[in-house]
Amino acid sequence: MSRFYNDVVVYDGQGNFQIYGYPTTVFPPTNFHTATWVAGWIYIIGNLGYLGDRTIGETPVYRLNCSTFAIEKVTTCGEALGWIHKHRAVLSHGQIHISGGKIWAIQQDKPTLVDHTEAYFLDLEQPCWHRVET
Repeated sequence: MSRFYNDVVVYDGQGNFQIYGYPTTVFPPTNFHTATWVAGWIYIIGNLGYLGDRTIGETPVYRLNCSTFAIEKVTTCGEALGWIHKHRAVLSHGQIHISGGKIWAIQQDKPTLVDHTEAYFLDLEQPCWHRVET
């Protein structure tokens, strides 16, 4: 069984590492997420996570303060894209654009992983999710 953790590893560029661990109530074990730097914060979006910890319809968003290494859950509004992982994130004009990846969803009355084929962005000012209209 694979293990992944609820920690942040900081490399100082001179060969030294610092590991910060967090309680699971603050930051759950997270894998296959994106990490996007925005003005002194790192926004952590998505997570495959352990099976029992996934929530269909929710998109996990956390942010790490790059000065204090405190981490906090970001409460979002709007139409969340779902429990996503293995996606791409691009910062543009105060928005984090999300595309690709896999979503944990219900199909034929069973939870399963499906391809994420739509594009969304998180407007960081509110913060609210929006579907990109094509």
